[in-house]
Amino acid sequence: MKNCYQTCAVILLVLKQGISEAQLKLPSHKDDMDLINKATEEKNFQLMKKLQMKDVALITAQKSINEECEVAACLMTQVESSVSNNELQLSLQKELDRHNKIMEESAIS
Repeated sequence: MKNCYQTCAVILLVLKQGISEAQLKLPSHKDDMDLINKATEEKNFQLMKKLQMKDVALITAQKSINEECEVAACLMTQVESSVSNNELQLSLQKELDRHNKIMEESAIS
């Protein structure tokens, strides 16, 4: 029984020593985790900042694209109007040429 008691005492002593060493290492690991967490938070902050900057750039680009689309639509309307005016002018010129030809033919006759 005494031998069992001594064995248990040794085991208990070894366990206490292991627990003590683990407790000593615990603050060190906590500090390491705090540093890792701080670095991660800083990285997340920087990524969020970059994301916000890209978001602003994207909004600005979209606004510019919308403005260019409006300009293109306005120019397209002007082109269509110009084509329509040219077609009208061509039609009127043909009509004038036809009348001039009729006038020449009646003058000859």
